[in-house]
Amino acid sequence: MDHPYSTLQTIYNIVKDDPDPTSYPCKPAQIIVRQFLPWDTILEHIHQLTREGLVELQQQERFTLVKITLKGLALCSSGGKAAELNLSA
Repeated sequence: MDHPYSTLQTIYNIVKDDPDPTSYPCKPAQIIVRQFLPWDTILEHIHQLTREGLVELQQQERFTLVKITLKGLALCSSGGKAAELNLSA
């Protein structure tokens, strides 16, 4: 599914079992291997999710990490848009 919330759901699935999911830094490769979308599409999704306050980007020297925010975590764990889209996929 080519929708930004599918990328949010992917990030949520990566971090949900961590004791502190909002501090877990997702590497781009972790997201890419779980989605069947081109990187440029995933990147567009991440930028849209950032604008909505659902994820934040943390620039490192050689790459960027993606972290889910409390708002993004709440949306996914409460069965919001991301979960609905994941169920309908």
